Amino acid sequence: MPAAATVTPATSAAAEVQGIEAALVDLLRLTASVRVHEARMRAAGLHLSRTQLSFLGWLLERGPTPVSQLADWAGVSQPAASRALSQLESEGYVARGPDSRDGRINLMTLTPEGLAARVKVLDLMRRQLASALGGMGVNDRRRLAELLGQLVTGLRDTRLAEEERS
Repeated sequence: MPAAATVTPATSAAAEVQGIEAALVDLLRLTASVRVHEARMRAAGLHLSRTQLSFLGWLLERGPTPVSQLADWAGVSQPAASRALSQLESEGYVARGPDSRDGRINLMTLTPEGLAARVKVLDLMRRQLASALGGMGVNDRRRLAELLGQLVTGLRDTRLAEEERS
């Protein structure tokens, strides 16, 4: 008869980390899903790529930004960013204008139409999240928000510490 596995605090902690990792992988896969994005765009009545939607979000959060910085942030080439932004510009979601400090640089700015589109998607996503959290009690939702905040802070601190060591 095989011996029963001994559960130690270390093996228990490792199993907990694996469980959290698996849940995060599922969550990231779901949020990055092309089908989920397309369904959201249909529900919102919009035709935006994930890159375009992320550009609207960046401009909402950070304000006027050069194309090169948007490309770097999104992890796409400058020509790919320029194409996506040109489409947004032709739809009236962003405007291009010179940087007052350096006229050689064009800044992309969110227009009222772009703001309305981004807010429409954010509202839809918040309704979807509220529905998904509907089975949780208010204390569980508060605790989840607190724990996720702690996780994000811990991951940022770990990343920054690793960058400082290298």
